[in-house]
Amino acid sequence: MSAGKFCWHDLMSTDPDVSREFFTKLFGWTVSPMDMGEMGTYQMLMNGETGIGGIVPLDDSVPVPSHWIGYVTADDVDAALERGANHGGRTCVPGTDIPEVGRFGVLTDPSGAVISPFKSLHEAEEGSDNQECVPIPGSFCWNELLTDDVDQAKAFYGEVFGWSTLDNDMGEMGTYTLFRDGETDRGGMMTMPPNVSAPPHWLHYVLVADVDAKAGEVTDLGGNVFCQPTSIPGIGRFAVCSDPTGATFAIFKGAPKQG
Repeated sequence: MSAGKFCWHDLMSTDPDVSREFFTKLFGWTVSPMDMGEMGTYQMLMNGETGIGGIVPLDDSVPVPSHWIGYVTADDVDAALERGANHGGRTCVPGTDIPEVGRFGVLTDPSGAVISPFKSLHEAEEGSDNQECVPIPGSFCWNELLTDDVDQAKAFYGEVFGWSTLDNDMGEMGTYTLFRDGETDRGGMMTMPPNVSAPPHWLHYVLVADVDAKAGEVTDLGGNVFCQPTSIPGIGRFAVCSDPTGATFAIFKGAPKQG
């Protein structure tokens, strides 16, 4: 299993019950509880027969809003955390073993965006990313960094995960940067839009069959739509939303292939 790929997504929620009800209704996900011993019960999110992430309660004593966090494979979690700390990042959770699962840590980049290096004990069971399989509706299909310092982020993620970058001129939308592992796209990055008041963060996209219909469901279920359904010519259609607890995510449908 190669390093540098998004393999898992956890929802850190201030109200796990509300988040669970919202996302299971919105995407048809189911929840499979897992006893993690001293770490408590982990609510694994299933898209059909495939595990795609989980819901973790946020401690009331930690003043952090609900948010999704993406896990990226690393050959050595502790070394990845050290590289991050040496290049302007900060270790929030040091290398920690999850019994019979693997090892992870939590890192912020220099702008404050959060990401988690991860190494599985069972590499064959690590989730597949959008470049290595054909995603189905309800699966995570893209990961995008919104930042206030693109050049700094290029250097940071290059050091931590070995990603290279490729800039693309999107016309009026500005420059869009791809994070790459060889010839494989691992994620994207863009400068934080001026009308977005949120701090720098990773935005995780879920594939849907109909962006407009799903955005309507978000509202009906008590969530918010911050960016109404929008088309990117030749790419697809997306919307940016949040669950009732404030956890932000995006929904996406790719444009029909030409020819």
